[in-house]
Amino acid sequence: MPKILMTHVAATDSASFIEPTRPARVIDFDIVAHQLIALQRISTRAQERRVDTTVDGLQANGGTNIFLGLQAGFQAIMKSTAPERHIILMTDGISAPANYEPLLGKLKAAHISVATVALGSDADRPLLAQIAKPPAATPTSPTTPTSCRRSSRRRRSSARSRFA
Repeated sequence: MPKILMTHVAATDSASFIEPTRPARVIDFDIVAHQLIALQRISTRAQERRVDTTVDGLQANGGTNIFLGLQAGFQAIMKSTAPERHIILMTDGISAPANYEPLLGKLKAAHISVATVALGSDADRPLLAQIAKPPAATPTSPTTPTSCRRSSRRRRSSARSRFA
């Protein structure tokens, strides 16, 4: 199965985690980070379709710089005043080397949790495990649309039980 299809399924399913009263933002990254959806509440069906259409339009451009994507996510989420802030990081590749510890320290100090999703067999699982400190210490590894959805449902169920 093409990894870009896994990305579309996993990202669309991950959006279902977001409560309509919570703001969300979508940032894409390859060798640079790109904001795809500005910070906003996704509270109408039309807004959900816009997110789905944007995610479905993603193309595999090559290159992976997880650090820049995570850093862009951190900078963006710091502008949110939501009491609970969470980043879902998905990647299908091996990242360029970087020193993650200072950024991970800032995320921890700001009480921002990070879940990671490894898309495909060549995703950088050791790095994703380092980024996704408990409670999400093991990166999810969907390999088919069905496993993407199943994995997403497990995470959604787990997240609801933790935050309920």
